Amino acid sequence: MKTSNIFRLLLITVLFLQLSCVKDSSNFDYVKGNPVKLSFDITSALTAVIDEPLAIVPKREFEVAGKSINDYDHEWYQDGKLISKDADLVYLGSKSGYVMLNYYMIDKASGLRFETGPITMTVISPYETGWVILYEKDGESEIAHIRKTTTGYRDQLALYKDKNNGESLGSHPLRIKDYYVNGGRGVAVIQQGGQGSVELDGLNYEKKLVVNESFVGGKPAGLNPVNAGFFETADLLVNEDGKLYGRLFQTNPIAFTVPWLNIPLEISKGMRIKHLWDVRTGNTMYTVMYDELNNRLLYASLKLVQNITFGATLKIDSFPPPPVYLPAPPGYIHPSLPLTGFDYIWGSTFKDDLPLSSTCVFMVREQANGEVYVQPFTFMNLMGIQTIHTPGMKQTFTG
Repeated sequence: MKTSNIFRLLLITVLFLQLSCVKDSSNFDYVKGNPVKLSFDITSALTAVIDEPLAIVPKREFEVAGKSINDYDHEWYQDGKLISKDADLVYLGSKSGYVMLNYYMIDKASGLRFETGPITMTVISPYETGWVILYEKDGESEIAHIRKTTTGYRDQLALYKDKNNGESLGSHPLRIKDYYVNGGRGVAVIQQGGQGSVELDGLNYEKKLVVNESFVGGKPAGLNPVNAGFFETADLLVNEDGKLYGRLFQTNPIAFTVPWLNIPLEISKGMRIKHLWDVRTGNTMYTVMYDELNNRLLYASLKLVQNITFGATLKIDSFPPPPVYLPAPPGYIHPSLPLTGFDYIWGSTFKDDLPLSSTCVFMVREQANGEVYVQPFTFMNLMGIQTIHTPGMKQTFTG
């Protein structure tokens, strides 16, 4: 019985092998369709600007005479997602970054697909260059942007409403500031009406943060910001009553996520901040402010914010006297002693890109005769120690 079953199994196997051994006579009918070679006539990197149409036209070489683009269907993909079925793509970017494009021509007669291969394109924001203007119209704050293009100047009005679904920006605008955030740019609008001060994504002007809603422990009483400074390790918010609020962070935080502290910063003798300088702090790690309460200049050291020993702290102090080896010239006005007999007007820094130092200049008016003076001094930051390195001569302002 077993022998009979084995014999039958062998017979079936032999028959199966015979049926399988069909001679290949190479009589296959290969479908070639109507091939077309695709490429792009691009001499430089492909770049698109957000909200500006960019025409992308493939170069086509038809291998079958008489064929045209009408004999094919067309598909354009961005990062694997179908975005167009037109023969030529009119690309309209909405977000900055890098994108991958793929283009396919589908032969209508055969269904075969022909492609160009992936194309890498850079999408940039139009707001990375140009001028931003905060203005008021019909009692509302708004933002305008002006930039130079290859065909002339292009301006955009009502930019905030356009990028935020028609929402009103606010009212009583005071100032606008551009600053760095991790991965891009931020724009702060300091205003006192409507929703109050806000922070926007500087690459697309979408609202990211409302200052009134961004305090640890809730919004402080009497909050009405008049100015703000944005630096590498801390941000400062100046209220109209002279109180100063801080936002402290470590290196490269996630943009628009760090809250403001709702307790104002304080120092001995007190302070009432009237003017916050615009200082580029990348090298010197400090900023300067005018204390109206004590009629003096103070500096805020931003270096200690990242110090593990001290924790998240911000040092605000008066300027030290000039070193003994660099005596002050006659008539020198010490910026952190009470500016007795003088009214403070303005101050700022220059040459901020120099390693470890920058030149500070402040302007005062003498109360006795109304004469206006400017006085420079060089402020240094060496290993976290701030010093007045070169006291400058008081000069009559002739502007």
